[in-house]
Amino acid sequence: MKIQSLAFKHGGKIPSLYTCDSQNINPHLSFTDIRQETKALVLIMDDPDVPKFVRPDGIYDHWIV
Repeated sequence: MKIQSLAFKHGGKIPSLYTCDSQNINPHLSFTDIRQETKALVLIMDDPDVPKFVRPDGIYDHWIV
């Protein structure tokens, strides 16, 4: 399976347009090469470097879709 976006480069930063610092909208995502027998997909977007005053463990789940 491949997940790609037109909104940012592979390994790049997600532009602020897609954050709470701007319009807080979801970036374009496309899913390809999904096996035919697949019944469901789950996308979890973890942020591993959240300030410790927000989350003591430094991890924040932005999306669970």
